[in-house]
Amino acid sequence: RAYVLQLEQLSPGVGGRLYLLSVVNQATRFFQYGLFWFLPVVTEMSIDIRPAFPLSVWGWPQTAGAVAYLAVLAGSAWLVLRRSDALGLAALCVLAPALMFLTEFATVWVQDPFVLYRSYLWALTIPALVALPLVGIKSNVLAALGVVLAGVFAVLAFERLLSLSDARSAWSDAAAKVDLHASANAVGRWRPFLNLGADYLERGNDATALRHFEQAEALGEPLGSARYSIGLTLQQMGSHERALAEFVGAEAKGFAEAALYLHRGESQYATGRYAEALASYGEALARPQGAEAERYTRLRRAEAAVATRRFDAAVDDYRQLLAAQPQEPRYLVGMAMARIGQQDLAEARAILDPLIERQPGAPAYFARAMALLLAGDAASARRDIEAAQRAEPRNPQYQALRERIDAVLAAERGKR
Repeated sequence: RAYVLQLEQLSPGVGGRLYLLSVVNQATRFFQYGLFWFLPVVTEMSIDIRPAFPLSVWGWPQTAGAVAYLAVLAGSAWLVLRRSDALGLAALCVLAPALMFLTEFATVWVQDPFVLYRSYLWALTIPALVALPLVGIKSNVLAALGVVLAGVFAVLAFERLLSLSDARSAWSDAAAKVDLHASANAVGRWRPFLNLGADYLERGNDATALRHFEQAEALGEPLGSARYSIGLTLQQMGSHERALAEFVGAEAKGFAEAALYLHRGESQYATGRYAEALASYGEALARPQGAEAERYTRLRRAEAAVATRRFDAAVDDYRQLLAAQPQEPRYLVGMAMARIGQQDLAEARAILDPLIERQPGAPAYFARAMALLLAGDAASARRDIEAAQRAEPRNPQYQALRERIDAVLAAERGKR
């Protein structure tokens, strides 16, 4: 549907004649499929080929292709009926794939106008078409020719296999063969770049991934996936303001998956917009997610709720998380922080004391230091914050709490 909308922008009303245009286009591709069996030009082959989709039945090559297809059907059928010699057999070898190719006219091919596997119809009769001209040639000549062709085809086949050795090689091959200057009705040329960018992003090569995502957007990716991917990459590079702008653009183009709102929330949280992040995490949770992604999103919403002092909401989310993983330290510390926010210091200590005894960690020590300080035990709080800082000496939150504790201790000493 997105491709049709793009074609409509180029030629208003094209949606009403899509079927006819698809038939004309596929009739032309019939010959291209056959040609690849005789001349396997690997520089024109890839996992994702995006030729132009015709906007009119009149023009090159679609008009000539449609006329030629009808001529092949009529001419080969006439020869099959009139001749019983080698020419009749050759006509049958052309007529059979042409008749079977009629099945390609059963649907409209806009999204996948040209895929190599559709050439399989030619495979049935190609051997006979190749054999007919070779009748009468000496066997030693045929053997030599066979060896040469086998060697050539083996090299070409090996090149194609190498191009499909992994996701990056497959999409790199496809992207390299995209005509960046093709007409705008060659829709879908963005797809190799989007997939290639995703591979680079997964492997941590953010700059290269960003370049490919931007190319996908420049080639007209219509659903917002490229804008979302640009935003995700910028987020990983620490450019949160630019990332947020891209997420807005992705949503405007119709991209509304849970991942968009999750990552929008991440950038909002990173820039201190905790209330906005809380809302974004909520939108993500309202959409379908996998179990692991749903748990992470709920955790982040709980943390944003603590940051915005909505402690009751945080407790509800942490309660759900702990029901599934009751010993998870991050959930336990988060629940303790929410209880501290509710001024339920006893409940916070009931969570933190056994956690620190069982699995001591900087966040747990930090949370207990806060609870101890609020309970009036600044000396014990000082010991806990020191333990937290030994584990994470550069954490600014820990340093801020230590300075606060030190100020309380200094005031207590002054009163003595």
